[in-house]
Amino acid sequence: MYKLCVTEKSAKNQAQLEDAFLRLALQYRYDDITISDICREAGLSRKVYYRLFEGKNDVLYALIDHALGGFEAYEPEMKPLRRFFSYWKEQKLLLDALDRSQCNALLMDRVVRFVLTYNPSILLVIYPELLQWDRDTQIFFISGLYGMMLDWHVRGFDSSVEEIAQATQRLLAAPLHPYG
Repeated sequence: MYKLCVTEKSAKNQAQLEDAFLRLALQYRYDDITISDICREAGLSRKVYYRLFEGKNDVLYALIDHALGGFEAYEPEMKPLRRFFSYWKEQKLLLDALDRSQCNALLMDRVVRFVLTYNPSILLVIYPELLQWDRDTQIFFISGLYGMMLDWHVRGFDSSVEEIAQATQRLLAAPLHPYG
């Protein structure tokens, strides 16, 4: 678990450690990165690290959670699906690091937890009709949407934001047909 920062200094230190981890994750696999590496890259001591994080996973969780939290303030005038894909395209470095370290499943897990547990109002930003759906359907939708975004990232963002948003909208408008 990571700590919620209450002082400007702790928030600055946490951001430094997250940035250092991201730089390392772009160069090395997650399993090859140590807490000492993160501290050295950030120019901070292990003591500072352990004031903010309990273990190595926590810096990754904080990085993902902060990216998820930044979505709500991003370009509020954009259409919801275009906004979603545009935001995540701008998070390319994080997505690259997660993909390199084979941590995409962790992103999916954090997304579902973050949205359904801590911030269900974000569903309104992504797709307003979601709040009318039951929890299982919300999880299905969120997982599918993030799965599409991750696949789009792996393909090198080979279509425009508008194209991927339109393709997603078409999928949402089409009825699901049961296999017989």
